[in-house]
Amino acid sequence: MEYLHRLTQKIQKDPTFKHHAKCKKLGLTNLIFADDVQLFCRGDLGSIQVMMNTLRKFTASTGLKLSPSKCKIYYGSLDEQEKDILRTATNFDEGTLPVKYLGVPLTSKKLSLHHYLPLIDKIVNKMKHWTTKLLSYAGRVQLVKSVSSAIAFYLMQCFPLPKGVLQKIDAHCRSFIWTSSHTC
Repeated sequence: MEYLHRLTQKIQKDPTFKHHAKCKKLGLTNLIFADDVQLFCRGDLGSIQVMMNTLRKFTASTGLKLSPSKCKIYYGSLDEQEKDILRTATNFDEGTLPVKYLGVPLTSKKLSLHHYLPLIDKIVNKMKHWTTKLLSYAGRVQLVKSVSSAIAFYLMQCFPLPKGVLQKIDAHCRSFIWTSSHTC
């Protein structure tokens, strides 16, 4: 995967390759974790062809192949005709934004409150499984600090959570600490 990263870094010198508008300043062309890859470029045929040629070169060199059924292409403000051209060039299905990458929602726009509901649900579901009969007040505080807060902090490393989301998480945590209940 390090080789794929180096290949995608080299394509920045190709005059037909253009960065995605939000990625140019950073020189961002890819995100790779283990065998999970996200590639970024402008939504024009030239850039897509350069990216696909890079993937073919990677496959020829390593023997690792793409699984088109697992691949998605995401568009930003393109008309249907342009989307069809790019879909044909890649043979990938269209994905919908936001998409989760390593548990973090990625999108080109600001996330709304409903995008954070899975985070809140995850924290509440953890609390549902905790038996409080044998926990003291201090034990419940420690459990909330070590588990519930850690889940929220993971996302907060990437971007700030909206005030409303933090208030909902805080309300659930307070309810668990004071009443041993996960509902607020």
